Amino acid sequence: MRKAVWAAIKRTLKEIVQCDKYLAEHLRSPTLRGGLNPCYSPPDSFEWET
Repeated sequence: MRKAVWAAIKRTLKEIVQCDKYLAEHLRSPTLRGGLNPCYSPPDSFEWET
């Protein structure tokens, strides 16, 4: 199951990069990690804007 989920995430990242290169770069490792304990861990300096 983990491999299928990570494959879907990587496929989605390839689509995101076409629309928003900054977001795609942000989501690369180490911010987004797969494996036994997948997680999203943004840098401490990251601030969300809405």
